[in-house]
Amino acid sequence: MGKKDLGRYFLYALFTLLGVVAAKYAFEFLTPRFTPRVEKAPQAAVVAPVVKAPSVIPAPQSPAPAVKKAKTMTDAYVLNGISLSRTDSSALINNQIVQEGETVDGALVVKIGEEEVQLKRDDRTITLTTRGK
Repeated sequence: MGKKDLGRYFLYALFTLLGVVAAKYAFEFLTPRFTPRVEKAPQAAVVAPVVKAPSVIPAPQSPAPAVKKAKTMTDAYVLNGISLSRTDSSALINNQIVQEGETVDGALVVKIGEEEVQLKRDDRTITLTTRGK
């Protein structure tokens, strides 16, 4: 094999390599990008929104004798939301996610419904609702 044949094979290899590179870039340019479709899971959970009363700033009044209001047991618990599904239910109470049978701030979660949660503490039943009752 002479120098002439060696040069010819070198050119063949060079043009083949250039053809492969050109084909690769042409294929990437001409074909659309594949983006996998992400299918959303069916929405089985029911989340009841928490309705809060609008905040009102009272007008200044003359000072009245201070009367302290006794805190009830329900004031210690705030129902932030409820999540229900076919298999389980959970509630967001005092910014803690709990399920039936668990405790939150010393109270046992007895039942989680669509719009209310029942707690039990010190032989008392506490009912928290998502509505402003």
